[in-house]
Amino acid sequence: MLTPNYASRAIYADREPTDVEWAARSHKLVYVGVVNALRGALVMIEAARRARERVPDLELIVTRRFYKPSDEKPVMELLARPGYENLVRWVPDTPGDELPEVVRQAAVGLSPLQDVGQYRVAVPSKFFDYMAESCAILASDLPPSRRYVGEVGCGVLAPPADVDAWAEAMVTLLSDPQRTRALGRVGRKAFLERFNWEAYEPAFVRFYDELSQVQS
Repeated sequence: MLTPNYASRAIYADREPTDVEWAARSHKLVYVGVVNALRGALVMIEAARRARERVPDLELIVTRRFYKPSDEKPVMELLARPGYENLVRWVPDTPGDELPEVVRQAAVGLSPLQDVGQYRVAVPSKFFDYMAESCAILASDLPPSRRYVGEVGCGVLAPPADVDAWAEAMVTLLSDPQRTRALGRVGRKAFLERFNWEAYEPAFVRFYDELSQVQS
């Protein structure tokens, strides 16, 4: 039996953001997870730079999680170029139970995985972090995203390597905070009702009870 990578409801906000809280996060994007080119870091950063030309107070919040120096080097070289100043606000690599504090600072959660290997089938756990904290999701148009973002109706999909499409999607979401907030509400509802460990646990326990009866 494959178990989904849902999270527990216990560590996330027990309510939607207030109007004041939403206004404070309405022009912020967040990315949590490993940072490298295959996970879309360069596409994400370049798209955010282009989007900032139209949304001047755009802020991109990123967890500083590099597996190796060769992953970090191209990212830092890109950010050192003119025009990228103060684009990214790095936050420390954060344990899972502290991620909600990072995610709830933004209106839009990003998942820019590239169209390679396992990313065509793996479901990013960050989807559920974003949903839980009422973020709309902007994700690469890959099969898992179509199921968990497109079909649920909690965000927008963009071609993985198309920087212009990513930038346009960022501008669209950040320029229409009411629509973005509505997408976030849809995602939060889906998380609370379906995509959390507590909702899945009874089926998991039932499966193992049945399995133990067969084996006995």
